[in-house]
Amino acid sequence: MIRKLNVNDDKELRSLLELQRLSYQVEAELIGYADLPPLKDNLDTLRSSNEHFYGYFIAETLIGAISYELKRISGVRPGKGLDICRLVVHPEFFRRGIGGNLLRKIEELEDPELITVATGTMNKPAKELYRRLGFVAQEELEVALGILITCFQKVSKNKKL
Repeated sequence: MIRKLNVNDDKELRSLLELQRLSYQVEAELIGYADLPPLKDNLDTLRSSNEHFYGYFIAETLIGAISYELKRISGVRPGKGLDICRLVVHPEFFRRGIGGNLLRKIEELEDPELITVATGTMNKPAKELYRRLGFVAQEELEVALGILITCFQKVSKNKKL
């Protein structure tokens, strides 16, 4: 089941932080960068963000989550650009379609014209997921010495920019 997360519920937010820590620790190892910003999050940073959070639950256990911001993206009407801020899945549930289900859910909910997302260039599983879902790599950026991220975008199939 996928549902909106309540950022005012400390228990739910703690579950999200733990899930995020487990998932981003794997990415940190894949890309060789232990200083990933999401690994520094706490209850206050999550709660005070402008992100919309959704979680994927099995029974009452949070095993996947996605967050995004609605943005004005160049060439896109206000509110019709969507920037994926984080996509995390518990490592025991990798490659079971959870990330794809979360992405499709928010695309269905928000109906954006353009979706943007970035991931570590060395994170091949994430890059494969985004490509499989119709995202196209746009550029690589160096975010720290020797650490590259790949920026992707996806234009809605029903819309043209």
